[in-house]
Amino acid sequence: MTPCTEPDSENCRIPVGISRCLLGEEVRYNGSHKLSKYCRDHLGPYFDYQDVCPEVEIGMGIPREPIRLVEFGSEENSKIRVLEIKDASKDYTGALTSLADAKQSQLEHLCGFIFMQNSPSCGVYRVKAYHPNGNVLHTQGQGAFAGRLMKLMPWLPVEEAGRLLDAQLRENFVTRVFVFYQWQKLVKQELTRKAIIDFHSGHKYLVMAHCQRHYKLIGKLLARAGFYSVNVLASRYRSLLMHGLRQRAGRKGNANALQHMQGYLKNKLDKDAKEDITRIVESYRLGQVPLIVPLTLLRHYSDLAGDYFAGQSFLAAHPKRLGLNNQI
Repeated sequence: MTPCTEPDSENCRIPVGISRCLLGEEVRYNGSHKLSKYCRDHLGPYFDYQDVCPEVEIGMGIPREPIRLVEFGSEENSKIRVLEIKDASKDYTGALTSLADAKQSQLEHLCGFIFMQNSPSCGVYRVKAYHPNGNVLHTQGQGAFAGRLMKLMPWLPVEEAGRLLDAQLRENFVTRVFVFYQWQKLVKQELTRKAIIDFHSGHKYLVMAHCQRHYKLIGKLLARAGFYSVNVLASRYRSLLMHGLRQRAGRKGNANALQHMQGYLKNKLDKDAKEDITRIVESYRLGQVPLIVPLTLLRHYSDLAGDYFAGQSFLAAHPKRLGLNNQI
């Protein structure tokens, strides 16, 4: 698919990985699927999915005997393996992690990945891990393929399909995907220190809303940009940016960013207009209105505030048609 400026049509979408069963493909151990209508119908117009089924790709059939995470050893020195339930001598751990290694180069262009929850190969959070005797030890396991891919590409926006039903998690993931898409576009061009600094200038208040700590760390990094090679600067910036955005922006963080942006309008508006913005931002902070209300008001005045203000990704981190700011 050819690069594009705005990923908003069938012919111009963001490359995102996804567990194959979530697209309705009957590849699960019992020959079924786990179609995610949200992924297909709502995100599909914006995402160009590259589907992966690790279990099938390592040669397991359809249908097949189910597998699970099994933890061996003590709490201080434990190891988790992916074993067949019926025959524990069949260990698929190495094959699944090796697949992630082999596919890394094919997946480096991705701007995000949506995994199937609870899967011993694809689960990201709270996957059940069993004792060799069959009892559940805990629910803090991670799928072997997903876990390995996340170690290889720690900057990649990742989420589970089930967690996308949560409005805040959904907005956070989609925001990260769109920001990383813009970053990937920048990297494909002639990367310079100035280009990195300019990129951050457009995402400054978005980072501020998500994580004050990473906002300050990025500021310190860019203040010393001349001390690093361009590649080292880009690598460190990418890491801080994506880890910072991984933190969910709550009402306090968003309100702080809104108030800072409001400052650009203090000499542009009359007293009544400024008081109106202050009242709306406070209503949002108190949970009385969703984020879309103050954002819409600030966007209304963007022409008065200038290009720097209007170009802030915080005002429009993702397409309005997705309605993600209507519920947070």
